[in-house]
Amino acid sequence: MSRSRSLVRSSNFVANKGTHDEAANYSFVLRGYVRHWLANVWSEFDRIKLTDLVGAKSSTRSGEK
Repeated sequence: MSRSRSLVRSSNFVANKGTHDEAANYSFVLRGYVRHWLANVWSEFDRIKLTDLVGAKSSTRSGEK
């Protein structure tokens, strides 16, 4: 079975937009589930301070060169 739809970013899916920001008709309930899941992911990233961890790794790597 071939896929007829292009992949849509989760933020576009939640905003009910297609791959090129055109209006879409995605399920309101499914968009709610994705919105809830994304909120949990972002809060977990904040809890573990992911941006600090990523920043620390990138500065260490640049110092290795």
